[in-house]
Amino acid sequence: MARKPITLENYHRQGREAAARRNRTSLGLAKTRFALPALNSYLASRWIAWGLMVGTLLGLASTSPWASTSAVLHALARRNCASASELGLAPARRGELGYWESNDRDGDGIACEAWPRRHH
Repeated sequence: MARKPITLENYHRQGREAAARRNRTSLGLAKTRFALPALNSYLASRWIAWGLMVGTLLGLASTSPWASTSAVLHALARRNCASASELGLAPARRGELGYWESNDRDGDGIACEAWPRRHH
């Protein structure tokens, strides 16, 4: 079938035909161009698969030793010494919960140790 040349008239005619198809479809007078039931079952199967995968991962994470409260507190203490102090993890020695090398100012193995205040 030979295509009609693209002119302004043909362009507008195609637009009117497309709008009429959309209107007929939305009113239920015509069927859609693709099979909705097949698409819905495809999407539903994808959602079920994703749901099972996420549920499995969450279940594994909840039984993981790394998901314990102490591990979360240790990670939160990394931000700064004020965070570690509020969590009750300061001062912390190397190897203990709450010790981060970035919070050990003088490198002596004690993070967030109390420093004497300067009096001016």
